[in-house]
Amino acid sequence: MPWQRLRPRALADYRFCFPLPVQARIALLEAGFRPGRNMSVCAVDDLPRCAPEALVLPLGLALSLADRKQRGLFDLPSLNTAIVVLTSPEDSPLADRHRDLLWRAFGVPVFEQLRGSDGAVIATECEVHDGLHVIEALPDLRGEIVTDHCACGAETPRLRRPPPVLAKAAPAAVPPPIFKPVRGRTAFPIAVLTMGYFTWSFITIYRNRSFGRAAGLRPCA
Repeated sequence: MPWQRLRPRALADYRFCFPLPVQARIALLEAGFRPGRNMSVCAVDDLPRCAPEALVLPLGLALSLADRKQRGLFDLPSLNTAIVVLTSPEDSPLADRHRDLLWRAFGVPVFEQLRGSDGAVIATECEVHDGLHVIEALPDLRGEIVTDHCACGAETPRLRRPPPVLAKAAPAAVPPPIFKPVRGRTAFPIAVLTMGYFTWSFITIYRNRSFGRAAGLRPCA
């Protein structure tokens, strides 16, 4: 399956920096990084053997694994530290609904790291989760640049990427009327009233004749 392999991208060899100051076994499921201490490059099938405590992977793969986890098709009990989601300026940013899905599936904090076209990380998210700290400014970065001090202590500008725009559903088509209008009124009520009138008349005549025969009355000559 495509999600079981590393993404086939020819990227430069960059050293990956984990966003938390902890020692954890980290699995890199994306090409282009040089593994550091306690890091290993592996595929999805190798995760049970590697037993990582943190994952580094593209957003699409992370969402796929979260969906499989909720459906009981994937499990990684060793994952207990964090998930680092890799995005690019061309991709959709990590949205709140993505974070909710990943949290429900794995129960660990999620961090976003933005990569440039050459594979280098150009902005990273800290524990405060209030934008991405910009490492390398690029002209094609879209979003709000925040220059105030972050609660984590870093003074670098932060990028707040705009949420993805969801496509609006097309309005439902209104079915055409079954009955064509006749002089401002529909033919259906007219037909019902007409049938009701004749039915009532027939019942009335029938009851009058039955009553007359039972009373011995004869119709007038």
